[in-house]
Amino acid sequence: FIKDVQTIGTRKYQTLARRSCCLVSRVDERYNKLELNDLLSTSDILSIHCPLNERTLNLIGARELAMMKPHAYLINMGRGAIVIEEDLAKAVDEGVIAGAGIDVFVREPIPEDHPYLKMKHPERMRLAPHVAWAATEARERLVDIMAENISMGW
Repeated sequence: FIKDVQTIGTRKYQTLARRSCCLVSRVDERYNKLELNDLLSTSDILSIHCPLNERTLNLIGARELAMMKPHAYLINMGRGAIVIEEDLAKAVDEGVIAGAGIDVFVREPIPEDHPYLKMKHPERMRLAPHVAWAATEARERLVDIMAENISMGW
């Protein structure tokens, strides 16, 4: 989670790390631990990379989005159901937050009637397929692992 967008591109990575905020499950002196409400209200960019479980299901909805700064951006690269998609589409359309970048969806491929595809301001939303695994190195590793599994009789 990036708290202060002004540090991006103007200071070294170490400075960004020191000034960033992360929700962490254990205490780590490198990060400031914040409650979700504090994180939402102080962050310029909220980047989600957590798994979907009972604690993260529908974690971000209309109430949480309303806590964010109007110039804030939400990026969801974790799982689609962490963010309530209808609430995010509405918040971005109405200018509650500045925009969003999404590469995970509750249902993939997304249906033609999905709220993200019906937005009045689609320029505020960036959608991408969840394809981080598709880098050349990742695919080569996948093939190597599959070949090893086959040679071991799996």
